[in-house]
Amino acid sequence: VGSDGVITVARFPLGSTDPSKYTQQKLAMSTIRLDSAPLFDCASETRCVIVAKSRDFSSFALWQMVGGVWSDPVTVPVPVGTYTTTTPTPELLSCATDGTCTVAGRAQGSSTQSGIGQTFIVSASADGKVGSVSLPVMPVPTSTAGSLVSLSCPTGGRCVLGGNYVINAGRGYFPGRAFTIVQSAGTWPA
Repeated sequence: VGSDGVITVARFPLGSTDPSKYTQQKLAMSTIRLDSAPLFDCASETRCVIVAKSRDFSSFALWQMVGGVWSDPVTVPVPVGTYTTTTPTPELLSCATDGTCTVAGRAQGSSTQSGIGQTFIVSASADGKVGSVSLPVMPVPTSTAGSLVSLSCPTGGRCVLGGNYVINAGRGYFPGRAFTIVQSAGTWPA
């Protein structure tokens, strides 16, 4: 992302070291203003996804390359869930070998709300269709502090999301604990 807020994507053909084969493309921004550095992943040389937090505080932006052609950005709204004020932040991105790309992030509440926040997950299929946002139930107490650490999706509809959390017991935080949630046959635990 340049100082002008425009995302520039550079490509080298796989296996090539010839600088003359280098290409770059500026992605359309539409009316989206970014509030974070983008995440980037590719399933193949012609299938990639870029996601970034939007400054409108209720959605994030998603660009896709399908068949080697980049799309205009799509704004993906994130449901409020249990939080009255959200700031959805995409934190992890994983593209499977079948071309399905999955984004995981958290929607944090206002400064008076504590905890890990509402986790959201959304996938885009190999043909570029963006699915609905899932709000999986996290296996952690709601008042804990924590983070999402890893997302791995070997195939579309089959992912593992991992993270950690700590519990504040009034005398400080206890040692961190790990958690995982598993998507099976396209379904996250609800």
